[in-house]
Amino acid sequence: MSIKAINWALEQPGSPTQKHVLLVLANYANESGIAFPSNVLLAAQTGLTDRAVRNAKKALIEAGILERSEAYGRMSVRLRLEYTAPKKTEQHSTKPEPRSDKPEPYSAQSKPEPRSAQPEYKDHKKERGSAPYNHQLTTINHHTPL
Repeated sequence: MSIKAINWALEQPGSPTQKHVLLVLANYANESGIAFPSNVLLAAQTGLTDRAVRNAKKALIEAGILERSEAYGRMSVRLRLEYTAPKKTEQHSTKPEPRSDKPEPYSAQSKPEPRSAQPEYKDHKKERGSAPYNHQLTTINHHTPL
């Protein structure tokens, strides 16, 4: 349930603080969507203050995203999970469609294109009269004259 609740929480509107608190609550939610971590635990998990957690929970309850639940004590909240799981009959009734676009078969007669010759390197060092040119050690950048 936790992954479904987290995916649901990611889609909900709210400030970054509210979303962070909602994500941690979703992580603790059971199959019924009920989570009851304390505000101290939420503050520790989110890195927020206790007051910020309380304000975020209050705003989420006012927005209708969270619902206060007295069933498990005064600290618990119920997530309003509005997603619907697909029905079992719908999952098994559809058959995959056959692929219409088939890849072209490999032809052994096709020849690969020949490799081009080694790239020509302009000997910039010799033009300036310095040490012999070694293309493996030379870096050409926007400061190097062409």
